Amino acid sequence: MESLCPLIIGICYLVLAVTLFVANAVLFAVVMSHKEFKTTTFRIIKSICVACMMQLFALAVGGMMTIAQTNFDYYLDKVLGVIIESGWCLYVALSLTLAVDRLLIFTGPRTRFYSVVTTLLLSLSWLIWLFLVVLLSLPGFGVSYGDGETYYFWEYNEEEGSQILANVDPFYDLAMFTATFVIYLILFGYLLKLKRSSAAESGLFKAEMRIFVVAVVSFSNEVVYEVFGYFAEVSDHAYVDVVLNVAWLIECGLFAVLTLIINKNLRKKIAIMLSRKSNVVFVVSSSKK
Repeated sequence: MESLCPLIIGICYLVLAVTLFVANAVLFAVVMSHKEFKTTTFRIIKSICVACMMQLFALAVGGMMTIAQTNFDYYLDKVLGVIIESGWCLYVALSLTLAVDRLLIFTGPRTRFYSVVTTLLLSLSWLIWLFLVVLLSLPGFGVSYGDGETYYFWEYNEEEGSQILANVDPFYDLAMFTATFVIYLILFGYLLKLKRSSAAESGLFKAEMRIFVVAVVSFSNEVVYEVFGYFAEVSDHAYVDVVLNVAWLIECGLFAVLTLIINKNLRKKIAIMLSRKSNVVFVVSSSKK
């Protein structure tokens, strides 16, 4: 039975990673293909999708490594470690950028200041990503899959530089996500005030309440991940690695899935896009006959 555990867990990792990768890819494709989504907010959302797909690609390969109980090759492990950790830090920075973007939109008119701030934060997020790509590619730094005995989770290896990053990483994550959550709380208070002052804004209020719920769920998942991953004494057990990896997978797909669920306009455009593709396939197959 124990020999079947890696197989079952690895398959679950792989299926979940591929499914959530597709959800992010669909959201990215829809936003890219429609002019109405060419705003600063949706530029941030596109970047979030890319950051999540980076991580999900590495997590999918990690599922294969779990099945085989090996990381296959040093260089493959090194490259995927760079991709997943830099992608994660990019995602964290972009989450804060999106929160600031929403706060600026709903607390005042769109001005040059709004555009400059959001563009600056978006650029800074990608600079953080680039810095980590370079740093993690250096000797002495790296993220590896497994600990050499079991293969269930991406984590910093035992090299000196990696251990320094391992000590800094949880505080970076918690600081960024706490700042994000505080901004959403401020926005929530503003929206409550807006709802009381104008019934005409009720539609806007409901939409932003859904977004607030997404932020709270995402933040809660992140807190569980950080506490178990960095501070809980039980984190040496293999089952905790599995829980952490599943939480990581969910975090990478949560934004895309919930965005697609709450945004009726996006769902309509996906349906139209799929119907067009099915019509093209039908026409091509008919012409061949």
